Amino acid sequence: MNIKEVQKNWFSWQLAGLLIVVMLVSMGEPVTSQSSGRNSTLMRYYCSLYQGISAEYFLSNLNTTLSSLRHQLLIDGLRYAVARTLLNGESVWGLASCREYVSHANCVACFDYAVAQLKVCGLGNGAHAFYNDCDVRYENNNFYADANIRAGVVICGNTTSPQAIEFRRTTEHLLSDLRTAAPRTSNYYAASTRKITNGNGTVYAIAQCNLNLSQTVCKDCLNSRYSSLDGCLPGPTGRAIDNGCFMRYSSTPFFGQNQTTDITPFLGDGEDSDLLDYSVLILGDSRKKWSIIGCVVGGVCFLFLVLSFFLWRLRSKSKSSSHRDKSTGSTELLQGPTRYTYDDLKIATDNFSDKYKLGGGIFGEVYKGTLKDGDTIAIKKTVMAFTRGKIHIDDELKIICNVHHRHLIRLLGYCTKGQLLFLVHEYMKNGSLDQLLYVSTSHPAWNLYESGTHLNLMDDRLDPNEYYEEDAKKIIEIALMCTQSPASARPAMSEVVALLSDKSVDEMPSVRPAFHEDGVQIQVDNLRSLNSNATASSVNVSAR
Repeated sequence: MNIKEVQKNWFSWQLAGLLIVVMLVSMGEPVTSQSSGRNSTLMRYYCSLYQGISAEYFLSNLNTTLSSLRHQLLIDGLRYAVARTLLNGESVWGLASCREYVSHANCVACFDYAVAQLKVCGLGNGAHAFYNDCDVRYENNNFYADANIRAGVVICGNTTSPQAIEFRRTTEHLLSDLRTAAPRTSNYYAASTRKITNGNGTVYAIAQCNLNLSQTVCKDCLNSRYSSLDGCLPGPTGRAIDNGCFMRYSSTPFFGQNQTTDITPFLGDGEDSDLLDYSVLILGDSRKKWSIIGCVVGGVCFLFLVLSFFLWRLRSKSKSSSHRDKSTGSTELLQGPTRYTYDDLKIATDNFSDKYKLGGGIFGEVYKGTLKDGDTIAIKKTVMAFTRGKIHIDDELKIICNVHHRHLIRLLGYCTKGQLLFLVHEYMKNGSLDQLLYVSTSHPAWNLYESGTHLNLMDDRLDPNEYYEEDAKKIIEIALMCTQSPASARPAMSEVVALLSDKSVDEMPSVRPAFHEDGVQIQVDNLRSLNSNATASSVNVSAR
């Protein structure tokens, strides 16, 4: 074998060894279905409309913060980093988060893509860029523990899976398990796959929260993103992004088979044992027990206070109602109005004939009627404006019919038919009101006084021998003085005492209560005063 053949064989062995090394290096990296260029897939970004006070200090602090984030990703090998710079009155808070399935090199590359993209925001004091493999954000305030649960962005595929029903059902179950498991893991991240039921395909999905969130906020954020992804199904891809969490599913793999999470231990209903050690669990159980006892005792005390308060109010109302009934009375103690039937009033007025019509106006019509027992009544026919008035009509009429006064016509009863209301009053003949109020049959004492026979007011059972007639007349005349109208004409008590002692009654003659009527003459007795005598005369009184 010559030297050239040896060199040729040696070169062949070197080439084969180099190929083997390349293959081994390639196997050392996680297996994915996407190229390294996927880091440049931008989903969304936003820039704040507000700027810092000092552009120089803000940009300086921003560069410091971003440099710190990149150092943590590159040198420390982290996939989640936070940094802040608070100098010269310009604060910059930064965050960088990579998906757990992304290699460290791709994580740094995605961060660099995001920083380059956010340069378009200029001096805006806040910005956020979302990529498939990472998201980068900075603000002028502490946003680490916040998640915009009620608002987010959903990006759906524009095609439909050929196995729509099975794909939807499988994806929904997988995403539901991930939203439950991810908040219970130590890094708030879970990735899993699931075979499509009765199909040949596979669903790939992940769920991730920022590490600065509380477990409750992470859970609420993923629940919201889970609901928003329902609008993408049965599409083959869907991504839901939020300031605090991220969910994604696809019918094609975007992470390696060796990068899945065993979510089975995190799907139970118990406490998150993977996040707590034994001592913390014991302490938590003890606190939970005492919390339950405290809640029960507090609840019983609260119910006791509420019950005592209501019993006190009920007792107070009972006393108040009893006092009110004793002092002023109530409608239950009043005699209610008579409720006539429509047929009775119809017969009494001959079917509301015009010949029985007494008058009318804008408030209704009035008819004269005669009931079966012979009583004459006046019926006012009107219309109720609101049907709800029927509810309180009994109480209102009960009060009105119990009002008695000589100047008021009594309300005897009522009747309703549809929206019609019939008020039954006592009937008063047409004529002068004075004649009705002051007829000659009334005031017998005044009639006897004016006829000079008021001694007849004395009780027949009294013995005439036991009193003087003049004294009796004097007492009766003084009593009549005390009933005169107007009240200003009545004597004062001092004058009554003087009259009863020795003063002559003739000095203050009694006058019947005034009334008004044309052509009526009042006979005035002979009056005597201390200085003059007056003869009888007639006084003509005319109506005003």
